[in-house]
Amino acid sequence: MKKSASNPKLTGATDALARADAPYRPDVTTTYQMHPTSKGDPNVKRVIQSLTAWVNSYVINDSMTVRDLVADMDDGQILAAFLGQITGEQVVDPQMLAAKSERSKVAILAHVIKFVEVNLKVRQDRERWTIEGIMSKDISSIICLLVDLAQVLGCPYSLPPGISMAIIKREELPGGVKNKTTVHKITPEEIKGVSRSSSARMSQIELLPPDVDGGPQYEPDALDKLFETPEKMDKVTKLLLEFVNSQLEGLDIRINSLTKLEGIYLIFLIGTLGNFFVPLHHYTLSPTTLAEKIENARFALSMMLDLNIDITRINATDLVRKDVKALLRCLYGLFQAFNTKRGE
Repeated sequence: MKKSASNPKLTGATDALARADAPYRPDVTTTYQMHPTSKGDPNVKRVIQSLTAWVNSYVINDSMTVRDLVADMDDGQILAAFLGQITGEQVVDPQMLAAKSERSKVAILAHVIKFVEVNLKVRQDRERWTIEGIMSKDISSIICLLVDLAQVLGCPYSLPPGISMAIIKREELPGGVKNKTTVHKITPEEIKGVSRSSSARMSQIELLPPDVDGGPQYEPDALDKLFETPEKMDKVTKLLLEFVNSQLEGLDIRINSLTKLEGIYLIFLIGTLGNFFVPLHHYTLSPTTLAEKIENARFALSMMLDLNIDITRINATDLVRKDVKALLRCLYGLFQAFNTKRGE
């Protein structure tokens, strides 16, 4: 069951709602479109394709599909569904989502931005994205927001670093038309903490999106077959929990269920298995926010990657929301890697 997100008083989100609901100039019509050079840029296309596939891999669970990031993402409905699915939290009250008025769309988007700012620590930045830009269908605002979310939540699809996009802002005024072209950097030089020089090392977790909507496409493996047999899965789960507890007993930690396996315990487990100390400044010992929990899980996965353990089918947010398949894959990868080493 999804938990309700915390709802403290937030001046930032309130201000965002006030700005979005501010009077506008009826004599000016503003539209945004991608410059032809950016439309033909294969890297820009790849960013858009990757972000679209990423969002669709989650909102499909709510019977939604994104065909066009600009046309489909401006009212907050899909953003709310996406964030709810990927974090396991209730982002917007369901009754609010049922409303269809323009005022309700503004309120939904404001609540989504509030959730993003408070729970994920992703802030509005006028150099990248704003709530006004999203509502105005400014594609650079929408893409930059999703890229910023990918830095926190982890997008399994490849996002090329250091990519810029040119946007034409067209204003239809009483006296004529005014066009202004601006260039926006949509992806940073480093994606998920990985620089250009080490991007090849990350190739195993940067997946090209499929041509069809949905999540990454994989060939079925032994665990997929196991998931189809509940009795066998129960036995393997019990075996892996015994493996975890045998390693963590020296720290006076015992896990009775996969759902109790926090990112911090994974960090302890990896350090114990590898016989090395993990400096405290690399993780949050007592995480309280969603962003801290996700960062701990991502750090655990980065350590697994350093140990040459395949993590292509594991996402940090899936670990945080206690996805059983993701947790089993994580533990099975560790079990297989270290049991093999000890048997050599």
